[in-house]
Amino acid sequence: CISEGGYTVNPDNAAVTLDFTANLTCSVITDMLKVCTKLLSPAGFEQVEWYGGGPGESLFDRSQFAKYGIWNSTATDLYFPYVKAQDTGSLSKVKWLSLADPAKEYGLLVAGKQDLMASALHFTADDLDQAGHPYQLNPIEETVLTVDLISRGTGGATCGQDTLGQYTVTNNREYSYQYT
Repeated sequence: CISEGGYTVNPDNAAVTLDFTANLTCSVITDMLKVCTKLLSPAGFEQVEWYGGGPGESLFDRSQFAKYGIWNSTATDLYFPYVKAQDTGSLSKVKWLSLADPAKEYGLLVAGKQDLMASALHFTADDLDQAGHPYQLNPIEETVLTVDLISRGTGGATCGQDTLGQYTVTNNREYSYQYT
């Protein structure tokens, strides 16, 4: 499949804008998990603040309950210890999100051209996939920031209907997004 993208650096304000397009029409995988980029922050970037759905996890197909607002948490607290270790801490309808180290005077601010989904955790996706249970996880000092254009909904196929079509990430189109 073809992925295109680029970075534009503005030296006046240290802003970096990412433009990303993924053409999934050539993929044999018909139902993707997400279209995203992942960033790894230095250790200490624990404070998370965002404008979007909150106050906690709000998944793509279960975000109607989330209220728009400015919310604060930590990368540690955004992790929820489900019985089986899995992706967690997803935030939907995000206009902007910041990560900061309270001991320093700098941080990272992500602002989307469109609404984004995001998560900030002390675990990589591989960590969560490989652990059977939360007690088998070892958090890393860095914060893994995932910035998603779209993420597959959870559905409920284990005990009923699968994820509804409008909450899936299919291979029949291109997906493009931009954030600074």
